Amino acid sequence: MCEDLGTASQGEGAVSTDQPHEIAAEPALRAQRVFLGRVDVEDSSAAVARRLRTAIGLGYLGHGDRLPREADLARQLGVTAFSLREALSHLRAEGLILTRAGKHGGSFVQRPTETDSMAGDALMRLSATELRDLGDWRTMLATQAASLAAKRASTSTIPRLASCAQELRHVTSATEARRALGHFHMELAVASQSARLSRAEMRIHEEFDWLLGITLDEKGAREEAARAMDAVIEAVAGERVDDARTTAHDLMDAMISRLARTRMSLLAGQARDGRAASESSLVEELQSFTSAFTDALAELASDVAPALLAGEREVGVRSRTARTVARLVDRLDAALDGVGILTEVGVVPDRPYYMAWWQRDGDGVFALDDHHVLDQTRDDFYNYTALDYFVTPRSEGRPWAMGPYIDVGGVDDYLITISVPIRSDGRFLGIAAADLRVSALEKRLAPWLLAVDGECLLVNAESRVIVSNTVSHHVGDVVRADERGVDADTLDFQWRLVRGAGSSSTSPGPLRGGD
Repeated sequence: MCEDLGTASQGEGAVSTDQPHEIAAEPALRAQRVFLGRVDVEDSSAAVARRLRTAIGLGYLGHGDRLPREADLARQLGVTAFSLREALSHLRAEGLILTRAGKHGGSFVQRPTETDSMAGDALMRLSATELRDLGDWRTMLATQAASLAAKRASTSTIPRLASCAQELRHVTSATEARRALGHFHMELAVASQSARLSRAEMRIHEEFDWLLGITLDEKGAREEAARAMDAVIEAVAGERVDDARTTAHDLMDAMISRLARTRMSLLAGQARDGRAASESSLVEELQSFTSAFTDALAELASDVAPALLAGEREVGVRSRTARTVARLVDRLDAALDGVGILTEVGVVPDRPYYMAWWQRDGDGVFALDDHHVLDQTRDDFYNYTALDYFVTPRSEGRPWAMGPYIDVGGVDDYLITISVPIRSDGRFLGIAAADLRVSALEKRLAPWLLAVDGECLLVNAESRVIVSNTVSHHVGDVVRADERGVDADTLDFQWRLVRGAGSSSTSPGPLRGGD
């Protein structure tokens, strides 16, 4: 894996080049051994499918190319024949492989017809957090590959990198541009002489890089990316390690920022429901959104309070809660992820700690969730009474929102928990609460965020970002005092809508739809 694949010859690890579909010598032969090297993971069939899918997407395996015989290919990849057949079956179902019987049969590559809509749909399915994490990982790989290439690359590497930049300038479609960019990063990884880094490059190509084609649809964007690639090449050629790292970071930062802007624009177009989105109506939209949740939770609190005050047992409390929850889930926003009640200690007989909670499953259905451990003697006891969403309603008697926070072990995504107190006859009985995903809130607010002229952040009471219209502030970031803007509206839960945030010269700017 560490050899310079520019000198690799066609041998045991090569793909068949039977006429009339002969693989072009550049750049396919340089990467064949990378893509057809051993697969060292438990789920080998999925890994093989991913490996071949990536090679096809990048053009290293071209339309019409015949793969080696199954027995030979399984041996090269270090997997069983069964795992290989399972992987090929998945690729056939995706339309990437066509298998023919007979003397001249075999498995042949079918280049997919990619559309911007496919990548756009996938981009919108990513949360802002997922995009940030993937972007960080992608940038880290690119910068490390570039810095190592500046130390280790052979002289033959530079012309190959330069040809990738030229290819990007001359292509006429986003798909071709994405492949040129992919070739560039693969060449950098190979030049780094790191087998592990090369394998990581293959993974990120399929997981993330295919989305970057959306950002390269216009000639100006392709030229800008090519110039950034030229800067990386110059640093690698000059063996300037720090410059190679910096220029590679700049290349990826610009592309990921453009991808984030594209995502916000797509979300805004999807979220529009006929209402005009404007900067002035953003506060109204937020107030409407939060009021819908607090009103619904107040209704739940009112319905269950008599049962809790009367000391009903668990079955009766759960039944009464379930009836109200069934009404509310249809009324609340699609952002709703979970809803229910959590009682004060000792309110429910024989259950010192009690919660009746319904969670949205993968099919969108709300089902009773009993995975929380409420036994005080257990090490994994879930002491909800110590959390802000319970403490504030109990101590101050008003609704509150905790978050954004990562629900580790739950949905593993950023959540906000909104809660209202359950009170009767002056007694605090617990809270009615709802979880909502920050990613869904962002989608809901996207048209209004884009309508703001300048940077705009929605932050919580601790100045932690909930959503924003800028790539310089992500969900969960704490906004420094000098970045808290020139104008702010105070909303429910001490949330603030901050305008003019992050106005320093280094800020990438707002995510405007026309960028």
